[in-house]
Amino acid sequence: MTQSYVVMTPFTLGNMKIIRFERTHNLDESMVHHIAGGQHSGIIINKECKLKMEPMDVPEMQLQFTCIMFNNRTSETHADLEQ
Repeated sequence: MTQSYVVMTPFTLGNMKIIRFERTHNLDESMVHHIAGGQHSGIIINKECKLKMEPMDVPEMQLQFTCIMFNNRTSETHADLEQ
């Protein structure tokens, strides 16, 4: 059985940063930025895609989460509610 990966690919759509999550058995190693290990084995973070990518018409699922960003230069913390 081929290993299944969860691949996260960041790209820009307009003025928004979007991360596409996909489950795949095929891995494009030239796009890989980070391969998680240990208990997170199988999670891959790709380099930002410079090509024009469009989100899928109908997502399989939609999640809502809070993203907390920390700026090292200014020591400011900013929380964003994402959907």
